[in-house]
Amino acid sequence: MPRNSEIPTDKLKATLAADHSLLSECGTFLSSVKYSIIQEPYDGVRQLLSHANITVAPRHLADKPLQSDGFAIAGSFVGSTVKFWLVNQAMGKLTRIGRLGATSTWQAEALKMGLTGSAIEAATPISEDGQFARHKATSMIESLGSFAVFGAANGQANELGLLGRAGFRTYLADSIVNGLSGTASGITGAELHALLQHGRTANLTELAGSAAGNMALGFGLASLDRLMPGRGIRLKAAADGCRTSDASTEEWVSKHYDGKTEIRAPILTWLAENKPKLRPPNYQELRARAWQETSPVDLNLSDWASHQRPSVIRELRRLSQSALASDSNIDAFISRLTRPHLQNLASEFGKSVEAEKQSQRELEKEWSKHPELANTSLLDLLYNQQTREQLKAAGNENLLELATRYEKLGNQADRAPEKKLFEQALQIEFDAIRKELGSPQLEVHPVAMVGGECDDHPAQRMWIGTGEQPSMSATTLKTAYHEFTHHIQGGRLYGKETLAYYAKLPFYKVSQFLELQDSIPISPEQAILKIATRRQFINSYVGYSNERQAHAIALLTQIRAIAAGLPI
Repeated sequence: MPRNSEIPTDKLKATLAADHSLLSECGTFLSSVKYSIIQEPYDGVRQLLSHANITVAPRHLADKPLQSDGFAIAGSFVGSTVKFWLVNQAMGKLTRIGRLGATSTWQAEALKMGLTGSAIEAATPISEDGQFARHKATSMIESLGSFAVFGAANGQANELGLLGRAGFRTYLADSIVNGLSGTASGITGAELHALLQHGRTANLTELAGSAAGNMALGFGLASLDRLMPGRGIRLKAAADGCRTSDASTEEWVSKHYDGKTEIRAPILTWLAENKPKLRPPNYQELRARAWQETSPVDLNLSDWASHQRPSVIRELRRLSQSALASDSNIDAFISRLTRPHLQNLASEFGKSVEAEKQSQRELEKEWSKHPELANTSLLDLLYNQQTREQLKAAGNENLLELATRYEKLGNQADRAPEKKLFEQALQIEFDAIRKELGSPQLEVHPVAMVGGECDDHPAQRMWIGTGEQPSMSATTLKTAYHEFTHHIQGGRLYGKETLAYYAKLPFYKVSQFLELQDSIPISPEQAILKIATRRQFINSYVGYSNERQAHAIALLTQIRAIAAGLPI
């Protein structure tokens, strides 16, 4: 390799010139960033105060770029984006309204971001042309309106669960939502500027330029929200709760799980059917032994070889699309629900429903003696007068007495003080957890049958199933975290399929009015109730994006709970 003295003079000069040019361009970029964040706001505030007869000495804090090339423009954009992000965060903390990147009402987001835009515009210097007050007020109004639209669009997307709930979305989903909000904001800003400054509507060039600028700002805010420290979702562990395994879930399932404890979940079957590379070695054999061709294989984690299981866990983490799937957060969640006082309350609740459960077992035993009642439901036995009259006429008074007794004990258990105390304790704990995450209000219902519902009320409802015998078992924790993540990630609309259904609903209504069709197609959630086979359940319901997330994180929770020694 030649020494420097041996390099041709013209080549050395060209290399040095290129290095100097690159350093100069980087310097221009950094100067532009610094000027936008520091010098420009200082000059703007000083100008504003001077018109209020408050003298502030000029200070040189950063150099203004001498040229307006690509590096200077890029630096100005980065500086403006960082400045907006910082002011927006400060505005949220000072006013306690809205939180960019977390759940908030759209009205709060609109107010906070509108105030942010107006504050930044107030601290931006403008030309001195004798009409300073008018131009400053106009520009602040423009920013207020423009960024209020940004916040409103962002907040509505969050409330609708568009592409997931804020704080739990992927980076791509965050960028799309912020980009669309910025586009709407830019169009509004262009129209306000044209109307207030020129008394006309904005032309296509003005609309496109403003929309592109604010869309880029939206992308930048999404990036900063990811990069800035403190964004990660971290649950606080309880000091007196259950401790899980020190090993990661991947390590535990490959080295410590003996396969004797059954770990079954619909998401495992979904993985095997939809991810051929993740199938267990004897999948085809297991499938052939399935009871019906229309039913899927009921897979257990032990069906996978030890060396395959870490890949299954990694895929579950990928499907969950949330930091809540980390072992540390799952462990913290388990510790919060396995505190001694909650365990004791669950135990007392279990004792209070034992009489009802015994009555249910007696009813089912008597019911099994009547094959002619195979198509009769429990609700018919309890409340259908025609069914009850038929049973009475057939001499089945004993069955009716058992049904009546079961209903009476069920009503007593539902009003038992043990249930109320358990419910209140769970509500307090879940309120604390959801506040840490900035999620919406959740209502806890410790009922034996598990379900979830969403309605038009702002509060999301979460039902936590406590199983046949209420206790903080691995199954209970699995169900609890499933419902918890389902609601805080999904919002009121459950995934793109339901969103598409509601988008088509007006057309269905018109079509029904014109008598082009007899009835409105049912929504995806209602369709689940009409599913005939478990195979359809796996492929459709578990296949929904939000359901995949909830099932994946629920199974990870169950595995961690089993590793902690909790019963199934």
